[in-house]
Amino acid sequence: MKKLFLFLIFGFKLFVYVSAQTVIETGTVAKLSKTTQIGLHMDLIIDGQLLCDTSTIISIGAPDKNCRIISDNPLKFSSLKIEDGINYVDVDALQIDGDIIFNKGKIHLPTTELKGSILNENETGYIAGGVIRKELKNISSGQKTTTGLGVSITPTRNHETATIIRAHEKQNNRGEWSIAKYYDFPSTIEVSAVDFSYLNAQSDKKTDTYLLYYKSPHDTWQSINSQTNHETKRVTSKQDSPVLIQHITLFPFPELNYSHYITPNDDGFNDYFEIIGIEKCPNSKLVILTPTGTIIYTGEPYNNDFDGKNLDMSAGAYYYIFWCDKNESPVKKGYLEIIK
Repeated sequence: MKKLFLFLIFGFKLFVYVSAQTVIETGTVAKLSKTTQIGLHMDLIIDGQLLCDTSTIISIGAPDKNCRIISDNPLKFSSLKIEDGINYVDVDALQIDGDIIFNKGKIHLPTTELKGSILNENETGYIAGGVIRKELKNISSGQKTTTGLGVSITPTRNHETATIIRAHEKQNNRGEWSIAKYYDFPSTIEVSAVDFSYLNAQSDKKTDTYLLYYKSPHDTWQSINSQTNHETKRVTSKQDSPVLIQHITLFPFPELNYSHYITPNDDGFNDYFEIIGIEKCPNSKLVILTPTGTIIYTGEPYNNDFDGKNLDMSAGAYYYIFWCDKNESPVKKGYLEIIK
């Protein structure tokens, strides 16, 4: 293993170009001055200490090479610039006081405290793994807040601070996988609008339409009415009333999938007759009939809100007909069982 020893204590503008594996050995302190930029095209292994001042930019990446920054100790950078290739930062914890800046390249990060923003993320340069935490301050009710993490929110009340976590791991929704990016709010936040950006590179299904989801207190994914712009790769919510947000991600539109039964006991599970993918059908119609053919319910459009309670329906099997577009032929006829 080739080692280059890095001893840097400079006060002038300097660019350090690392083209071979570099090791800061135990007991060594490498201090980068305020105007230093270090470019990594090979591994940087930190057994000693790397001290970065307030304007230091770490550039990592090279075509057809895997570049890594490895340290057993937490690191603090001013800014991190991703140039090319597949790159890894393997440390206990990372703090970035400025921005994560992309010029191609993929990066796998550890748990990272980010004070700035993620800039220039696109199909050829994006975060492929890791967790980004950011504290938002002075969020005003009714005002759109751009988080710098690829999602904007419009809260319904003021917040002095709010934490948002962007993680990179696919979520599952009844067999449908989300894109490999989702957001958590450790404290539930009520919002009136959400604007979410996505990348095809973060999804296995590059041609599907995407839909915005939120996670309810009963730990099930529910849909938020939203509009997708494929040219700008943005999904904007259109809900009429505020929703409590805990987790946000995007799922490909599934094929229409119908509940087989409902248990209307208000436990948060199977309380309603749900058609997964109903958002595909804004002009829908659902009719429910008794076994003898009497119509007892009609929903136009249907919004996954039938529980049968106000009809005092007894347990047993019922018949339904569903139109994705009420002006066309029905797309589904089937049986629904009410279990009490």
